[in-house]
Parts: sequence; structure tokens; C-alpha cells
Amino acid sequence: MSESTVIDPRLEWREIFLSFVPPAKRTSGAKDRLAAWRLPLILVLQAALTWRLTDIVNDDEALYIHGGHVAIAHLLHGGVANAALLRLYGSYFSGAPNAYPVVAAGLDSAGGLILVRSFSLCCMLTATVCVYKIARHLFNENVALLASLVSALTGSVQFIGKLATYDAPCLALIALATTLAITTRSRVIAPVIGALLAVAAITKYAGLALVPFVLLMTFLTALTAEGRPW
Repeated sequence: MSESTVIDPRLEWREIFLSFVPPAKRTSGAKDRLAAWRLPLILVLQAALTWRLTDIVNDDEALYIHGGHVAIAHLLHGGVANAALLRLYGSYFSGAPNAYPVVAAGLDSAGGLILVRSFSLCCMLTATVCVYKIARHLFNENVALLASLVSALTGSVQFIGKLATYDAPCLALIALATTLAITTRSRVIAPVIGALLAVAAITKYAGLALVPFVLLMTFLTALTAEGRPW
């Protein structure tokens, strides 16, 4: 008696999607292209959920953008009043008045508040991509996709992505520095990580609290690159 053949009834999600297209198009290349769209779809979902939030202008948004316009006016024209305002802003702003506010003011002049908020959204999308790359490096593709999806669905991530303040660029810079610290094996990249951390701390002073964590990741990565256990 011949042995019975056991058939695994489980199907991959890509095979389920491709079952709706003609058989001639159900190729391995189509599966790979379908898999490549998973992260972009998560980013589109994050952007859609972020942009659906209220359009009411926050006081901090107006203050930081105005501070940037004052900094630009002082740079171009000087003036005692502009200098006094910059000193006042520097006494209580959560970041350097000559850093993010200048960028926000430039974007505001080019495209208004929508463009400034779009910059914050791009920063948070960058942070989500960094979450994906870190998780894929430490674990695997499925964990990376799950981590990026959790990031995209987090309320604070969506809120900051629609807010024209220091937070989004600071988080993006910290995320980029952390990604380089964990995923790279070259000591040459260390100055780049240091520059990103310095700009993040200047952008928002609270970012300085995360610098030790990124430096620790850089140190551990250097140890593993030399073949030593964690």
C-alpha cells in the first residue's frame, strides 16, 4: 500500500490576493511585488489617519512659526525689537528659536500651515520607516511590519504628525540616529550619528534625554561587530 500524500491546506496571504487575478499573472514576481507594497500601504494608512485629525490651529504652532519669521527678519534686517523678541522666545521655547522655527517659517512662506504640517507628517513617516528597519534588523520581516503598523496606529504618532511643532523633527532625527546605530557595522558612521543627535537636541532640548540610549546602542553594535556576545 502506497503512503498517502499529505497536502498542507494553508495558504499564504499573497496567494489569497493573487487568486483574484488571472492565472497567467500569478507568478513569483507578482508575489514579490505584492510583498513590497506592505510597508508603503502602512505609511499611507498612517498618513490618512493623521490627516483626518482636526484642522484647528494650535497656539504653539502659531507661536513657533511667528518666532521663525522673527528670526528671519532679524537675520535679514536686524532691529532692536526683533532681537528682544528672540531673547524672549529663547527664554521659554522648548527648542532653539533659530532652528526649527526658521524652517517652519520658510515652509509657511512657501505653502502656509498645510506645508508646515506636511513636514511634520513626513518626519513621523520617517520615524515609522526607522521602526521597520530596526525591527527587521533585530528580528524578521513580520515583526518589522507589525512594529511599523503599531507605530502607524499609535494616537500620539498621528497627533504629532499633524502638529507644526518641534516634536516631529526631533523624533525623526532620534529615530534616524538609532537606526544607524543599530543597523550599521562601521565606525565611520559614528560622526553622522553624533551630528543627528546634536541637531535633535538643538531642535528640541528634551531630545537630549534620549542621547544616552542611542549611544548605548552604538556601543553594543560595535561589540557585536567584533564578534562578541551581547
